[in-house]
Amino acid sequence: TLDDITGRFPYLLQLACHHYFEVWSEHGGLDQQEEQIALQRYTTEAKTYMKTIWKGLSPEAQEIIRQTAGGEVASESRERERLELQGYLRKQGLFSPLFTDFVRTMAK
Repeated sequence: TLDDITGRFPYLLQLACHHYFEVWSEHGGLDQQEEQIALQRYTTEAKTYMKTIWKGLSPEAQEIIRQTAGGEVASESRERERLELQGYLRKQGLFSPLFTDFVRTMAK
């Protein structure tokens, strides 16, 4: 769902809707193949935005996010609370699977 891929971030939601609408307009509908095209376009553009997010995080925030992406539970801290309030961290992990994959790639 759009919630899953965007994490309810307004910009990412708008970006996903844009690509799904664009593909729908081009093809007159969305079957499974067209949905994959829209998702790929979204993913490519969203990764650029995620790089911007990543660069704007403090080293402590990046470490907390790396730990979370790796399946660890980061210890309680003001920075962790701030990341939760900003929507980057959720009870089940990071805000989207795409961001989790992005962070795992950055950690290598």
